[in-house]
Amino acid sequence: VLQSIIEKYPNTIVPVIHHSGFGRDSMTIPESETYATYYASGAPTAAADRKLIKLSRSTWEDDILTCLDEITPISISLSNTYNSENKEVSANVTIKFLDEVQNADYRVNLFVIEKTVIGSGSGYNQSN
Repeated sequence: VLQSIIEKYPNTIVPVIHHSGFGRDSMTIPESETYATYYASGAPTAAADRKLIKLSRSTWEDDILTCLDEITPISISLSNTYNSENKEVSANVTIKFLDEVQNADYRVNLFVIEKTVIGSGSGYNQSN
């Protein structure tokens, strides 16, 4: 379902898929478990802009489109480098407030995602 949404709205949806939230296997990492504590109530679960989306995948697209319609008072830019020899990523995130915002605790999270996970044996031999 998520893949079809990504294909339908290219360059709009930035997916981050956590292998956690409902059971554990070889691909589960502690950071994803921490994140899933707040945003997963079962599987499959989705969140858009840190808002929990219903478990029914049939509503994900509408819920995501609702988030995309909301006005964001900030502009975010990212520059990065990757050193393939030592597999080091360096990133610089710049935030610019475009409008006055309410006094709140604003934070930025940067996810480094991997499109190809390698491994063998139990937990890595999944087809979905």
